Amino acid sequence: MEILQKVFEMYVGGFRKFADFKSRSGKFEFWSFALLNTVVSHIFGFVGKLNLVLTLLAVVYGFAVLVPLAAMFVRRVRDTGHSPYWVVGAFSGAIYPLVQQFLPFPFLVSGVLNLMCFLALIYVLILTVCPSAKKNKYGSPPAENKQEIIVANIFVIIFFALMVWQTATVVRTGTVLTDTDKPANLQVLHHTTR
Repeated sequence: MEILQKVFEMYVGGFRKFADFKSRSGKFEFWSFALLNTVVSHIFGFVGKLNLVLTLLAVVYGFAVLVPLAAMFVRRVRDTGHSPYWVVGAFSGAIYPLVQQFLPFPFLVSGVLNLMCFLALIYVLILTVCPSAKKNKYGSPPAENKQEIIVANIFVIIFFALMVWQTATVVRTGTVLTDTDKPANLQVLHHTTR
C-alpha cells in the first residue's frame, strides 16, 4: 500500500514541479507520472463523450498537463545523461501530425518530417526506459530503491501495452476518434472512400 501512495505522490509531484526543467527525475518518478497521466487521459477521453462539460474538462486537463509532462520528460532525459533537446523532437513528433495539414509541404517532405519526428519520439521513449546514469553534468541521480525500480518496469510494460491497444484500435477502426454511432466496419469504409 505504501508503494501506491508513493506513486500518487510522484503524480502530484509532477504537477508541483511543473517549472523544473533543471534537475533529474528517476525512472519511478517519470513512469508513475506518465502512467497515471495516461490512465486519467483515457478516462477523460471516455467520459468526455458523455456531455459537453466533461469534454471541456478533458480538454482543460490535456492542456494543463502539457508543461508538467514536458518538464518531466526533460528531467528524465537528463537523468539518463542525454541532452534534453531530444524532448523537442519528441514533442514535435506529437504535434507535427496535427499541424501538417496547414503546412504547404510537398508529400515527400511531409513524409520525411513525419518519420523524423516519429523516430525522435521513439528515441526519447527509449531514453525514459533506460536506468539512471551515475552522477553526470545534471547532478546526482535520484534515490530509488529496488521496489520502486520493479514498479517502474511494470509501469513501462503497462504503458506500452496501452499504446499497442490504442494503435490496434486505430488500425482496426481506421480512425483515431471513432464514431460511436457506426459499427467499426462502416467507419473504415467511410474513411477509405474519401
